[in-house]
Amino acid sequence: MQLDATMTGKFNEYAAKLNLSQKGANDLMAMAVELTQTTQQQTVEAMGKLQEAKINGYKQLLNSDKEVGGANLKESLATANVAYDAFFQDEDLRQVLAEGGLNVHPKFIKALKAIGSQMKDDTIHTSGNSIGDKKSREDILYPSMNENE
Repeated sequence: MQLDATMTGKFNEYAAKLNLSQKGANDLMAMAVELTQTTQQQTVEAMGKLQEAKINGYKQLLNSDKEVGGANLKESLATANVAYDAFFQDEDLRQVLAEGGLNVHPKFIKALKAIGSQMKDDTIHTSGNSIGDKKSREDILYPSMNENE
């Protein structure tokens, strides 16, 4: 662990004021480092639990949402996934969404569902000629010339 130079300087001043020996100051510093590391680990764990609780809250909101949740959940997610798969192909972006719980947030699902439903309704309109029906310029300009063949 890299110690902050300013804080180390302050610690040394207090250790001198308290007439601590070098060994006493080193022991106290080791205890402070251990305390800091333990506190930091506990903070990280607490933040993880808070994030997990937030995501679980989003899931509960999604399940109880009248528009996209409950009996509509399966169909809503299927429609939303059409847009999600089309626009969120980057794995890093998907990870960011999942870590923040946005991929299960009701408003995000509603937006994706709206986009997905518009995408599902899209159809490709063709002119009636398939790619295999290529005709020469002559056949197009003079179609009656090939009728006898």
